[in-house]
Amino acid sequence: MNTFTTLPTTHPAVRRPKRRKAARSHPRALTALTALVGIAATGALSLSPAAAAAPSQPAVHYAAAIDCPSAACRRVVTGTPGSQRGVALDGSGHAYLDTAAGVLYEIDLATGAKREVTKGLGDSPGVALDGAGQAIVTSWSQGTLWSVDLSTGRKDKITAGLGNAFAVALDGTGHAYVTSWNQGTLWSVDLRTGAKYEVAKVTSNTGLGLDGQGHAYVSSTQGVLYQIDLRTGAKSEVATNLGDAPGLALDDAGNAYVGNRGGIMHQVNLQTGATRQLASGLGDVWGAAVDHDGNAYASNAAGTLWRLNAVAEPSNPSTATVQRARTAQGSPGDAWLYPSVLAINTGERAITSQKVTVTVAPGLELLENSLTVWDSSTDREKTTDTCVRSRDRRTLSCNNVSLDLKRGQKAGLWTAVGVRDSATAGRAEVTYTLGAPAFATGTTYVSITD
Repeated sequence: MNTFTTLPTTHPAVRRPKRRKAARSHPRALTALTALVGIAATGALSLSPAAAAAPSQPAVHYAAAIDCPSAACRRVVTGTPGSQRGVALDGSGHAYLDTAAGVLYEIDLATGAKREVTKGLGDSPGVALDGAGQAIVTSWSQGTLWSVDLSTGRKDKITAGLGNAFAVALDGTGHAYVTSWNQGTLWSVDLRTGAKYEVAKVTSNTGLGLDGQGHAYVSSTQGVLYQIDLRTGAKSEVATNLGDAPGLALDDAGNAYVGNRGGIMHQVNLQTGATRQLASGLGDVWGAAVDHDGNAYASNAAGTLWRLNAVAEPSNPSTATVQRARTAQGSPGDAWLYPSVLAINTGERAITSQKVTVTVAPGLELLENSLTVWDSSTDREKTTDTCVRSRDRRTLSCNNVSLDLKRGQKAGLWTAVGVRDSATAGRAEVTYTLGAPAFATGTTYVSITD
């Protein structure tokens, strides 16, 4: 097992930098990134704190149900055409709403401004965001699952044959879970291949949420909330008498927020099944969401998005530090340098798949469309080969990088860097950013010599 005291000679950082005309030698023989942690003994760490979370207000525990509209329940947007359905939040001030008319909208939560992202999705009751610029959208009428680029509006079909596909939730490891109302099925779908398999049978299932602990929670038109073991498919009742309830969202404190078509939202304790009416007057609710500040949202068919202020416990977002682990040295024209960083999960929440962005200073360039991740728990490395470089070769964007970090665990990150012929002597930084929106950033560097 790695003792984290010496740097193995197979690590790319100890190889002599190659000139651009030299044959490439890619670092695939790495067996242990000892320098990433061992460097701490030399005092050469450079810590960059995670991006500060926005201040949160404590949850307000209302003694009676909230009436909507009121000071505690406000309209964020109204008049969305096409019979509004599901809702998803990006954590950066935007909501995404899909409709029965097959249109996906972006909503500015501060102003209520709408932007049409794409159309032609069919009757779309479910939407989820992957945190890397893609929305995953269901089609009730087509039985399909779509991937939509939120910047360009391009849509790609992931899979079909899902019946009346309803809600969708993502597990952060490249899989979507989809409820099918007419099939009474909870599906698991591989987002890369489109392969699907049946997880469980749940009659008339609609709403869906994942707790990150191996369970799905599924609501139904019969007013029942179920817990599903995603490994075995076993199901159990959590609560009943919730009405025809397609809207479902979970908070980090173990509660579900269940919105029904009679305009009622219930709060359900997932451990005990205790249920209370949280709000009324919401209209024909089809979608629900909870943000990091403890606000709950309800989307109704009349085109209104409601916000219930501070009704949930503020969430515990992902937090991490990104430390300098290994620097590199090179002269103009040198290539295949591998300055590296160490990402450490400092929060309570596991960090699963995240967007990783690498940016290099002027004088440097990124040499390939890949990122290597060293897993400290297994002492193994894995490579993401689907990154995208900017035209100036100074930014590398890698979506859905599997970090799989529990609290306190570490992962090493590196990619190949070259020194431009025009570079001048000095220190040129390489910056690594985790998340979209970002929650941690840190730097390493290349020392450029004459």
